[in-house]
Amino acid sequence: MQSKYDVLSHAKLLLQRASHTQQAAYLALDRVEIHKTQQKALNAVAAALPLEVGDKITLVSLGKIVRELSDAPEFHNIVQVYPVGYKCRMMMPNLRTLDHKLQSFEFEIIDVDGGPEFVATNSSNGQSVKGSTEEGLFKKLEAVAGYGGAVFGHKSVFNLEIELLLEGMDGVLECREYKFHEERGYPTLYTTQDSLVEARHALLANSARERRKARRDAVKLLSPEEQKHSEMLEKRRLQEEKESAKLEAAAERDRKKMEQAAFKAQKEKSAADAKMQRETAAKEKKTREEQQKKEDREKKELAKIEEK
Repeated sequence: MQSKYDVLSHAKLLLQRASHTQQAAYLALDRVEIHKTQQKALNAVAAALPLEVGDKITLVSLGKIVRELSDAPEFHNIVQVYPVGYKCRMMMPNLRTLDHKLQSFEFEIIDVDGGPEFVATNSSNGQSVKGSTEEGLFKKLEAVAGYGGAVFGHKSVFNLEIELLLEGMDGVLECREYKFHEERGYPTLYTTQDSLVEARHALLANSARERRKARRDAVKLLSPEEQKHSEMLEKRRLQEEKESAKLEAAAERDRKKMEQAAFKAQKEKSAADAKMQRETAAKEKKTREEQQKKEDREKKELAKIEEK
């Protein structure tokens, strides 16, 4: 299995493969034209919702990019836009069952105190798990409810096809930090969900320092009240990261317990099967011996009769 460092190195290599001419072409792309193209695709899909779009996700509602929030960094970043009211459904594997039984979950993005909150609701019992980030949500879902994990693989409420549709939404052009997929090199550098993840890792790693500086500069321009609110959201995010780390450790312990339980169950089953085989073999042997004795008795009786 590839580590995150292997994936990141490979992603950087993908970006380096783009020629200077290609990179210049990405920079020269007209965001308005990209938006218009994706808007046509969006209009064709919107009337058919709910609809399975791409792999693993049934799109229920695209929600909307709230204009007064669209320029807030909490509701978008360089690689993602988070529309308020976005809803989708996914089947999640239950890590607490040996067969990883699938369960339907509905995911939604809501606005809480001027920041996005991600909600996952079990369609069977209505139980919900919440997180202020996608990553935090999926970690909680695994640790608290026991769904997802490495078995699932996909840890986002979006996929490539849906992200392209989001680029056709009203208000997306006001998300100034967000880079459209074509600006990132699609479809030259990536065309699939897996290659998208690699390219995203590389872009986030390469732009991390620049994004932190831009965020600090943006905060300086805020009013004292807005700065206070921004600090509150940042503290909430950091607190959730700490909680997520604890939950991830707990989930890892649960995974090990499940593996040990599965190993023990398999060992007990093997022992039971072996015992049953021995018992069956013993019964068959006894049956053969009794049959042989019966045949011997019949032969002796037949011999006596013949002597007479």
